Amino acid sequence: MIAAHPREMRIIAVVSNKGGVGKSTTAFNVGAEAVLRGMKVLLVDADRQADLTSYAGQEILPWKGLDGVLRNPPMSLDPRPFLRPRLSGAHGTIEAMQLLGSSPHLPEVDEVIRSGFSDGSFYLRRALDLVKADFDLAIVDLGHSTELIRNVLGCADVIVVPTPANFPDARHAGDMLHEIGMVRGQLGLPRIEAIRRTVVSAWRRHPNAAGDAQVLSRLRDLYGDCLSPNILPECAYVSEANASRLTLREFREQYPRTGGPLQALVDGYSALTNFVMARLPEEIPA
Repeated sequence: MIAAHPREMRIIAVVSNKGGVGKSTTAFNVGAEAVLRGMKVLLVDADRQADLTSYAGQEILPWKGLDGVLRNPPMSLDPRPFLRPRLSGAHGTIEAMQLLGSSPHLPEVDEVIRSGFSDGSFYLRRALDLVKADFDLAIVDLGHSTELIRNVLGCADVIVVPTPANFPDARHAGDMLHEIGMVRGQLGLPRIEAIRRTVVSAWRRHPNAAGDAQVLSRLRDLYGDCLSPNILPECAYVSEANASRLTLREFREQYPRTGGPLQALVDGYSALTNFVMARLPEEIPA
């Protein structure tokens, strides 16, 4: 078990420039696994689709989440009035996991960020600094807003890029790695260090595992130590668990007859969480 980090809050961003790759599911389950390791976790929904908000059991409310925080800076940058506890159908309120939600209004803050000129790229960092003593981790589910991408990549300590374990889709992960370095460079931040702290998390679309070893070998050639060593299995229960506002581990506990593939996925997210935690920096640069 990994103990809670005694220093200031670390920020994990889950990003992809391609939809439907399990970004929100990854953010939700890695956050829940971190709670099991004794950490206090802030989930930040930075996607207009607000899937993470729904998975955390909260209603999608306009201007009551990250959209509200970024609506009128600098006066609105304090996220504390907008935080809500994670709600679960199985366990009620889970105080160790708080949510800063989202809504379809989130893209409307892009122009607000742009009008902040050079300072606008650091609005999210300034907001999270106000709660950094209250949480061990902030896990950001990042959508496709250019301005929010700059904000998130500018403050993330570790970046997780989910991708299906096939080469046409995995090339999008390579594009994302290039974008990470480019954005960090534009912001005057270290590029190489960000790449070293990026995790590519692969999952397979089909239950046939015959080609997994070859795929994993090729992905290792492409992404080296950035690649998480286990490929997450496809499991039909993922959407059902998300709709039930349950993590995969909670769903497995509630429905113990769901079988081996779900347990393999629970074990996979546990291993991914350990892999991500191992890449967190010991010290945050001043």
